[in-house]
Amino acid sequence: MRIAIVHNVVTEADAPDAKDVLAQVEVIAVALASLDHEVNCLGCTLDLEDMQRKLTVLAPQLVFNLVESLGGYGRLIDLFPSLLETLQLPYTGSGAEAIRLTSNKTAAKKQMRDVGLPTPVWFGPYPGAMSPSIEEGTTHDRTWIIKSLWEHASIGLDRNSFVQTGSASTLMAEMTKLASALGGACFAEEFIAGREFNLSILAGER
Repeated sequence: MRIAIVHNVVTEADAPDAKDVLAQVEVIAVALASLDHEVNCLGCTLDLEDMQRKLTVLAPQLVFNLVESLGGYGRLIDLFPSLLETLQLPYTGSGAEAIRLTSNKTAAKKQMRDVGLPTPVWFGPYPGAMSPSIEEGTTHDRTWIIKSLWEHASIGLDRNSFVQTGSASTLMAEMTKLASALGGACFAEEFIAGREFNLSILAGER
């Protein structure tokens, strides 16, 4: 089978967690080649027309999607699978709509809340309409963590990301101050002490 492994282009200036995608490419390429598949590795940028031309010429039977961001922005992660769906190329991973719906953290939290799944209260996003989770003047003083609305992992997080307050105006001021370091958009979520677990779900027959 002719398989294209497509990943987001990274540079020397990128953080180690971003460069890790290249290690993933290498491991997957070796595994696929050992199974006698024809493997081609392509780097994807914001120039999706160029990627469309390359894929049209290569005509892969399957695309292994490792595109985690475009132009350094995680919020654009659904654009590449949208292109693959337009070209009617089968690919690994979730579909463009599922990625789009889950990449926005407050939108994902609203979906979880709507079906009764527990999720910490939040305020935000900034910029954008404010959530009613906390109102000015309430006594719900708690520890909040201000995190990126779109970017994954712990990008932009440090000791300044934590705020102890019950004031909406204080949270707004802190989000305004930290937004640029968090990919341009952020929100505040009640901080829950303890370990964080990253769970992957694989679709299959019931």
